[in-house]
Amino acid sequence: MAIRFVHASGMAVSVSGNHFVDGGGQVVRLLGVNRSGTEYECMANNGFFDGPSDAASIAAIASWHVNAVRIPMNEDCWLGINGAPAAYSGTNYRNAIAAYVNLLHQAGMYAIVDLHWNAQGTLPANGISGQGRDMADLDHAPAFWTSVANFFKNDPGVVFDLFNEPHDISWDCWLNGCTVSDGTGTWQAAGMQTLLNAVRSTGATNVVTTSADGWGGDIAQWINYRPSDPLKQLAAGWHVYYPETYYSDPSRWDTVVAPVANQVPIATTEFGEHDCADGWMNQFMPWADQHGLSYLAWTWDTWPDCSNPVLITDYAGTPTGYGRGYRDHLVSIAPAPNPAASASATPTPTPSPTPSPTRTPSLGASVLATIQAESMSTTPANCCAVMPASLGAAGPYLKLWGNGTASASFSLASEATTITVSAAGNQCQGAPQMTVQIDGNAVMSDVSVATTSFASITADVSLTPGTHTLAISFYNDFYSAGVCDRNLMVDAATLSGAASVSISGVPCTVTLNGTQQTGTCYGTFKP
Repeated sequence: MAIRFVHASGMAVSVSGNHFVDGGGQVVRLLGVNRSGTEYECMANNGFFDGPSDAASIAAIASWHVNAVRIPMNEDCWLGINGAPAAYSGTNYRNAIAAYVNLLHQAGMYAIVDLHWNAQGTLPANGISGQGRDMADLDHAPAFWTSVANFFKNDPGVVFDLFNEPHDISWDCWLNGCTVSDGTGTWQAAGMQTLLNAVRSTGATNVVTTSADGWGGDIAQWINYRPSDPLKQLAAGWHVYYPETYYSDPSRWDTVVAPVANQVPIATTEFGEHDCADGWMNQFMPWADQHGLSYLAWTWDTWPDCSNPVLITDYAGTPTGYGRGYRDHLVSIAPAPNPAASASATPTPTPSPTPSPTRTPSLGASVLATIQAESMSTTPANCCAVMPASLGAAGPYLKLWGNGTASASFSLASEATTITVSAAGNQCQGAPQMTVQIDGNAVMSDVSVATTSFASITADVSLTPGTHTLAISFYNDFYSAGVCDRNLMVDAATLSGAASVSISGVPCTVTLNGTQQTGTCYGTFKP
């Protein structure tokens, strides 16, 4: 099944059969990350987010080829009840979530909002009574979803995830609700059908996901208890973590998970592994790709314990060892760039009097060919990713995450005498080294790219008119988990020759047979 990533405004997603489709009716999978913080920071009076929530931080997420972000939410903060700090609850909280969703859409990403922390009665939905509840509470959860649905019902790019991780309840309770007793007392749980009805009562047609019982893990029983949705816009939610969850065992995927995926879209709204590595997920993701599952990794946060698990060490997107496996996989399955199409929802800026960076060499040279790196073929496919313009690049550029080669053919109408490569590097215990070959012959060998913003690196060449092959390679990849990641970035390569000057009847001085003579010159000359 073809994979489609969305990189456009006007975000929309719906259910068609056992797939998600976009606003144009094309199959799309939700591949992304969780962004934890909005479920707990507000109740601690610390703000709305754990870490930045601006456009730059979202661009870092998008650079991993993510197309969806799951936003955990707090019941009390959304509704402004049970002592939630006024500065970070009610209208203020709702507007902060909405602003973040809008930024995600502008970056070409869907949003999944879920009820993550809740509590019954007058108990606060905090880290003591609000975290890891058995099920949604009847006291407030239906009102929460009525409010959320009214707020986002005109945004088809938002998916509603009704409750994070139901557990220690029967499947009948999961569907219909029941009386629950735990350390906080006896209270009434709301079933998934009640929560879904609350959403649909508002007229909202958004896609809804319902996480399986058993901490979101018991996907096998979901089909037998799925709620009734007259709009048929319902997906199964699944959480799977290695090694502790039962269905993390690959031997159970074909026999248990695949039959569910054949009937309904599965959104794996949380997955990961708790060993700070990526061995298990590198088995799970290809299987999920083959069977059309969506998946969102836990979590895009910088908590100190990598076994939580966390994907990054900073909000610029430097991956942990676990995160690197996820990033590299998303890059490997992303579609090849289409140079004729825009890859950004950001409008083209109005030209300003200040000139932007260009790929034009210095005066005295004639540009014969320009190869933009984002259009080059890469080997292996998962070595590289096309990035939006930044760091002084004139446009999108190619980032080599790992050892690999970018290559392209080009044609010359006349002799080329220089090649200029615009390159930059992420420094990590040394600079990335770049080798440039033309027709298999090295014109730059192991050049250290020690600048973190794009700069021109030039070498002399002697190329005859005709077709040639350019290859730019990066071979000294280095990664230190939680510390740094060495990468090579390439903007463009430009081939130039001596500029020709045509003159007619111009006074000039020439040297003939060792003697200077003054006269009038006609013709075409090269300096």
